[in-house]
Formats: sequence, C-alpha cells, structure tokens
Amino acid sequence: VAWLIGWALILEYTIGGAAVARGISPNLALLFGGEDSLPIFLSRQYIPGLDVVVDPCAAILVFIVTGLLCVGIKESTFAQGIVTTANVCAMIFVIVAGGYLGYNTGWAGYKLPTGYFPFGVDGMLAGSATVFFAYIGFDSVASTAEEVKNPQRDLPLGIATALSICCGLYMLVSIVIVGLVPYYAMDPDTPISSAFASHGMQWAAYIITIGAVTALCSTLMGSLLPQPRILLAMARDGLLPSFFSDVNKSSQVPIKSTLATGLVAATLSFFMDVSQLAGMVSVGTLLAFTMVAISVLILRYVPPDEVPFPSSLQESIDSVTLRYSQRISGKNPETNPETSTFVDSSQPLLSNKNVAVDCLIIEKQEAQA
Repeated sequence: VAWLIGWALILEYTIGGAAVARGISPNLALLFGGEDSLPIFLSRQYIPGLDVVVDPCAAILVFIVTGLLCVGIKESTFAQGIVTTANVCAMIFVIVAGGYLGYNTGWAGYKLPTGYFPFGVDGMLAGSATVFFAYIGFDSVASTAEEVKNPQRDLPLGIATALSICCGLYMLVSIVIVGLVPYYAMDPDTPISSAFASHGMQWAAYIITIGAVTALCSTLMGSLLPQPRILLAMARDGLLPSFFSDVNKSSQVPIKSTLATGLVAATLSFFMDVSQLAGMVSVGTLLAFTMVAISVLILRYVPPDEVPFPSSLQESIDSVTLRYSQRISGKNPETNPETSTFVDSSQPLLSNKNVAVDCLIIEKQEAQA
C-alpha cells in the first residue's frame, strides 16, 4: 500500500508540476504582446512528424525552479513567499476590481436552452474531477515535516489555514469572472485577463497576467518541492533504490532526487499537452487521497503490535532497545562491538516500545544529573 501511495504522489506532484509549467507560456506570450513576440527558443513549436506541440519555455522554467530548490530550503521558502504574496495580491485585485466592474456594468446574463447544467451531469462530474488539480498543494505541507520545528502543531494548522484561504479565494475569483464573461466566451488559455480585456480594461489585464505568471511559478515550486522528499522517504524505507536517499550535507537537500524530479517534469512539460497532464494528475491525486484515508481508518482499528514499521524506524527502535538491554546487563555497547550488532528481529517491533521509552527516560535523567 505504501508503495502504491508513493507512486500516486509521484504521479501527482511530478506531472502536476509539468502541467503548471505548460500553462505559463501562454501568459508570458500575452504579457509580451502575443505568441509571435516571444523568442524562437521560448515559443511553442509544432512538430509534424510527432504530431505534438513542444513548449521550450515550460521546460526552461522547470529547470530554473529545480536549480533554486537545490540551493536550500530557506532560499526556496523565501522565493516561494515572494511569489505567493504577489499571487494573493493579484487575486484580491481580481476580486475587488472585477466585483466593482460587474456591479457597474451588470453581471453577464446566461440564456441557455439547456438550463443550469448545459453539459449534463456527466459534464459536471468531468469538471469536478479536473478540479482536484487545483487542490493538490495542501498535502505538500506534510512532506516538509522534517524541516518544521513543531510539526504536531504547525502541520495541521498550516494545512487547514492554507486550504481554507485557497478555497475562499478560488470561489470568489470564479464568481467574479463568470459574472464578467459567460463561460462559453472565455479564452481557455488566459480566462481572467481576457475577461478584463473584453471590458476595455487592458491595463488590468497586464496586472492580472503578471499575477497569473507568479501564481503558476508558485504552484510549480509547490509541486516540485515535496516530490524529492517523497522519493527520499521511499528510498529510506527500501521502496526505491538508495540513490534517492542521498542528502547534501551543507544544504540538507536531496540533490539527486530533486534533479531527477526536475528532469522528468521538464521532459513531460516539453512534449505533453495541459489537458492530458491535468487528467493524469487528477487520477493520481484522487488515488492517493482515497488510499491514505482508507489506510488511516484501517490503522485506527488494527492492534498496535500488528502495525508494521518502515525499515528506517525499525533500525532506530532496535538500536535503542539494544542499548537499553546492554545498559541493564552492565555492558557498554561502545566497548563491546561483538554484541553491538545483535538484534532479535523475531520479536514484534511494537513490543519493544516500552523498553525504548524507558531507555530514553534513563538517559534524560542521567543527563540532568
């Protein structure tokens, strides 16, 4: 189950980052005056033999973000904070300016013979499945648990706060935009900026385009940041080769995992279309969330001594248990190498938890003395 969930998260983050990178180039083209205004090495090109549209700009942006993530978690967090602040400011601008514009000009009317569900229930379900793609970022907070000082308090608070704010902003922006322009008249590549441009507010379209670029960059960083940590955790548990468990001593960043993630995401963003990538991301996201929820419910009612620990945690518990048993028997593990590697692996892992806790209490009391 852990292996399947890990690969579902890989599908979610890596392909999600590629899909986000693929959506940046149309906004950059709009910002600089159109698709033809971009340099040849940044503009999209159609390859007749392969029947695909390649996007060099998306691949270059993925490599830039990957290089930034390799520098360190502090630098990545600082850059993420800047682009996230710009993103939130742009969304607030859309809500305020769009609401004022819609109040003065009147909300767009909808006269459709099909009624409230123009595409039927099937279309609604297909759209809701794609909406999963908009909420894949909140679980990435949990993957940074090792860098958090107080994860028991900070992780639930961060996830709940981020999800609530994002959900509220998404709903308000959606209400404003569909009120300015009917959904069937929107530009699928740049819906928000084109909605303001259709009302003669070209200056606002430029501001929104800049905000859209920063928002996509923030989402791209949020997709590529947790993926190397997932590869690291899976490698530590023996689910992946040990190659992915290497951590740089100076920056404390899994460089190899980060580079591998960036290379795969850049390749996907270079060749594949956004709609194809978004569909794959939604499948991976739904699979990961469902399996995690079911696993948590199962673990809630499984006896503690039947819960298997990962190999990395097993080694830690066995090491603490061995030190405790040697301390009780009067032996020093540092001076007796012959017994320092002996572990009775036939016993259940959780049967030693009280011994491990007692050992930690004894060490704490000795340190205080």
